[in-house]
Amino acid sequence: MDIQKINQLDLTRGLVFCYLVCKRLFPNYVYFSDHYGTGDPSKLEDSMQFIYREMLQDEFDEEKLDYLDRQVKLQVPNLRIHTHIYAELAYLAATAVRYTLGMIRERDKGYTVNAMVLAFDSISAFVNHRDHKKWDLYSIEEEELTVKESTLQDGIVDYLLLRDDIDLDDVDLLLQMQSYNRNGVLDSQLDLVPLEGGAL
Repeated sequence: MDIQKINQLDLTRGLVFCYLVCKRLFPNYVYFSDHYGTGDPSKLEDSMQFIYREMLQDEFDEEKLDYLDRQVKLQVPNLRIHTHIYAELAYLAATAVRYTLGMIRERDKGYTVNAMVLAFDSISAFVNHRDHKKWDLYSIEEEELTVKESTLQDGIVDYLLLRDDIDLDDVDLLLQMQSYNRNGVLDSQLDLVPLEGGAL
């Protein structure tokens, strides 16, 4: 993904981009919660619903945002306790939601690049674990998951830059587009890696 291109997104378009990243990373959190009996995906869902409602608005409910951010923070896995790959992926998913809430609060479009990096970090961490540390975390550009994610991000950014105005119909269309690609960033590959200690 071309960072210079992503930096062309204004705040509204950047929020849409970040929201879509949250939706792609969310299945990783659900997988962690379902298999390890910890964390509450509904708290992340509540925040993503808030983001969906508020990201195209000039004003937002600051009290509600702060409450949701606190709730998500409580769901972030402690990586000193949960040391396996699924906790790391859940951590990145929850962090994406918190970054996007922070972007709404601070009106700082710089979070867009952070969200982009979180998506690729999820792939890098997972592939490195899946392949028993065969890869350098930053040298997997040819990995199929990386190529798919890069192509999808390019398509989203191109669409957002071409539109004069963005509305929820555009967001819904982009959600539909990314759902055709995979069920989350890692598709069905999570099931290919054996669960680690602490799984139910």
